[in-house]
Amino acid sequence: MPFVISANRLEDGVVVYLTQTDEWSVNVADARVVTDDDLDCVQNIGLDAEGRNHVVESYAVEVGASGTVLPSRLRERIRSHGPTVGDHQSRLAHNSEG
Repeated sequence: MPFVISANRLEDGVVVYLTQTDEWSVNVADARVVTDDDLDCVQNIGLDAEGRNHVVESYAVEVGASGTVLPSRLRERIRSHGPTVGDHQSRLAHNSEG
């Protein structure tokens, strides 16, 4: 089962994801995807970042096994992509075009 590590940036509360280079990105597509075997290691990286006051509440988020990084649960999709109603989704699409 694939996972990514998510947290909230302490500075502004924005949702962030742990990347391959142990940085934090606001884009879930940049997240490091790990399996059960590597989960303990990357969770420790999140805990270390909490200890240095970079992020709060780091935890593992299950993602789909397809080629794109998409959280499996609706709550996590909303955290990563915003509300599922209104014009937020069209604004996201517009912003990603350029």
